Amino acid sequence: MALQRAVVVAQAIPAREGPAEKSVSHFEVHEGTTVRVEDQEGDYRRVKLANGLTGWVPSSAVELVVPPGWAGRPVMTESPRADQP
Repeated sequence: MALQRAVVVAQAIPAREGPAEKSVSHFEVHEGTTVRVEDQEGDYRRVKLANGLTGWVPSSAVELVVPPGWAGRPVMTESPRADQP
């Protein structure tokens, strides 16, 4: 998956160690924070902050930013996983 820019749309959301609500929270991200989406698994996206911190947040907590001129183009693709038939 190509890296995508996104903005946090939730007021405050914990960034977790893994893509699950049960995973340990490392830090919080706040509404308006710009992040890079590095990966997606299920309903979670792994994001990276400008300071280098990374964590998993619910997909619904971030909105992808589409650069001008990219309207109508796919902004996120998942690569096939080796464990899928």
